[in-house]
Amino acid sequence: MKKAVVFIIILTIIILTLILTSQKILDMTTSTIETEIVTNSFFPNDLSSYQKSRIAHGGGSLDGYTYSSSYDAVKYYYNKGIRLFELDVEYTSDHMPVMLHSWDGFQYKYLGIDRDIVCTYDEFINAEMINGWTQLTLDSTIRIMKTEFPEMLLITDTKEDNKELLLILSTLYSDLMDRIIPQVYNQDEYKYAKELGFKNIIYTLYMSEDTDDQIIDFCTLNKPFAITMPKSRALESDLATRLSDMGIYVYAHTVNEEAEFEELKEKGVQGIYTDTLM
Repeated sequence: MKKAVVFIIILTIIILTLILTSQKILDMTTSTIETEIVTNSFFPNDLSSYQKSRIAHGGGSLDGYTYSSSYDAVKYYYNKGIRLFELDVEYTSDHMPVMLHSWDGFQYKYLGIDRDIVCTYDEFINAEMINGWTQLTLDSTIRIMKTEFPEMLLITDTKEDNKELLLILSTLYSDLMDRIIPQVYNQDEYKYAKELGFKNIIYTLYMSEDTDDQIIDFCTLNKPFAITMPKSRALESDLATRLSDMGIYVYAHTVNEEAEFEELKEKGVQGIYTDTLM
């Protein structure tokens, strides 16, 4: 009889120990997940919710012109309170990074340079921009971030060699890496950007072939700063909702109507790339 009682006591202690241990592990796991989500939702410079939700697309529309990536567009919207600026980066014929949407006519539209020419760096900076505006290079963009716009955050977009741009940014402008948010176009570029020391990285999906499930798996492991997707993908699938539920900040592009933004919010989108909605 005594042996049976002792056995029951020992068994009860073992069961209680297992329950308490399991609960402790669960609490630790939950804490870790919460920490990752909080870390991932961090925005530099304590931006307001409004500032988080608006990215000036190509610097923002100015006098009806979009994709200018000009100093004047940045100055206009910075003075209005915008802090996140997506600027397009291209390489000149002598392989210097400048702010230009592409060489398929934008050099003529904004700088009067022959649309069939990829010009040199000197030709680019010495060209007269329309409306008396000032064109930007990568170097002059970094300079105004340091001297004129101390809260400006740069989001890069290049259709050329993105890894080379990431290397240039991390090598020449390492003192400003906390204010540079590179966009990457595939998982390999994301890993490369991480290796270079970038902490805040946006994975943009407009050129990605990843399925929704592959994106979810990637974000579960990597917790990127944000995911950006075409508004059509956000509206036609539940990917944005799934990402938002994970604590991933979701942007859609390009959105210039308030009603459209409201519709996207219902699908899990939190912020937009916009030309005019600022």
